[in-house]
Amino acid sequence: MLRNVAKLLLTFAKEATKGITELIFPDFCLGCGLRGELVCDNCLKEIKPINNPCQLCGAPQEGPICYYCRDLNLSFDGARAGGLYEGILRELILALKFRGRADIGEKIWQLMVKALPSYWQIDLVLAVPPHRNSLSERVFSSSVLLGAGVSHLLSLPFHHSILRWKKEVVRQVGLGRMERFRNVRGAIEVISKEEIRDKKILIVDDVMTTGATASACAEALKRAKAKRVWVLTAARDITLK
Repeated sequence: MLRNVAKLLLTFAKEATKGITELIFPDFCLGCGLRGELVCDNCLKEIKPINNPCQLCGAPQEGPICYYCRDLNLSFDGARAGGLYEGILRELILALKFRGRADIGEKIWQLMVKALPSYWQIDLVLAVPPHRNSLSERVFSSSVLLGAGVSHLLSLPFHHSILRWKKEVVRQVGLGRMERFRNVRGAIEVISKEEIRDKKILIVDDVMTTGATASACAEALKRAKAKRVWVLTAARDITLK
């Protein structure tokens, strides 16, 4: 049943935006400007995997755990991303989020799945819950679309509404690292606890910057007795110091 939900979400998002995007945004490669598709094969190859990722937050670094994670009490067990939030990957994510280009989602979630460690055992895929304000401004939730795509590729059940915001928070954009953690602390809850009890969960989102939102999600899931919580995002933003 939950796998069928993922397929329905993917089909709806693609069909709902197909005619609009073709009319308003004719396809030119976001990287080189070549006409024909939003990203050509050559530019797609420019997206490189993150080498030597921190075993906890997934940021590139030299040791097993990065400098920031040593000082943070992150609630998830590990995080990975399809690449760094820069260049063509950044442009693709922005097109997905703000131009309604659901048709490029497949290229993004294929990158994401390649970043998954082989030792992660996963029972269920969830999406980071979208804010109410963001839903009113966009055609669809990017985290839900990416979660549905990832679960489809992995042949795993997907649930888009187990997590929800239980209180209003200010947008994370513009906040410092610790401000982000304080902003979302205790702000997310689990709706159906029996669905995740003793399960190994994969949370999906578009971009991870500090890991604050993902950690808030993981904290709520572990309070509801989830066994493991992993995080997978399209990109990792390491620009916030």
